[in-house]
Amino acid sequence: MLNFDAVPLGPLGSYNFGDGTLTGGGAVVSGSLVNRYAAPAGDSTRYLTVAYGAPVGSATLLFINPENYFGLYWGSIDSYNSITFELDGQTIATYTGSQLPAPVQANGDQQSPLSNRYVNFFFGAQFFDEVVLHTTNYAFESDNIAYADPPVPVPEPGTLVSLLGALAGMGMWSWLRNRERTRSRALASQSVTSTDHISPC
Repeated sequence: MLNFDAVPLGPLGSYNFGDGTLTGGGAVVSGSLVNRYAAPAGDSTRYLTVAYGAPVGSATLLFINPENYFGLYWGSIDSYNSITFELDGQTIATYTGSQLPAPVQANGDQQSPLSNRYVNFFFGAQFFDEVVLHTTNYAFESDNIAYADPPVPVPEPGTLVSLLGALAGMGMWSWLRNRERTRSRALASQSVTSTDHISPC
């Protein structure tokens, strides 16, 4: 999870967060500044505001590895805020504040739980490596950004059953082969023993 508690206050510039880089026309702030930015409801920590010093701007998260989940605490959601997901420079999807599902209200209310929400974006088999937070007016506020890498592949139950069946078959074949060898040796041993007891004529 990416929060901004350890990030210096002020213009963003460029910030490396371990799994990628955050750059652009934003700033890390705390509290509220009338007609510029407002802390997401109930958030007394540092957070990201886009844009900073101008009404229009964006901040970009560029991930080292492709991701398929993204979440953020989106404060005072406005219709002029948008999030764009890209892979290799190609846009996969863009969502404005007004396109979020009910009960979200993109009216910029700074206290309502309907316009201050943790919003999750699940992409399933589709991946992205870049997320752009954009606004055409003051401001797009967010905090506690979460993201997830593709899950480690787990064998499907059918594949696992096939593997176990193959291993059991190999074990059975080995057991039968060893049993046959043991039986052949026993027969060979019996015939040698019989021969040893035969008296010459």
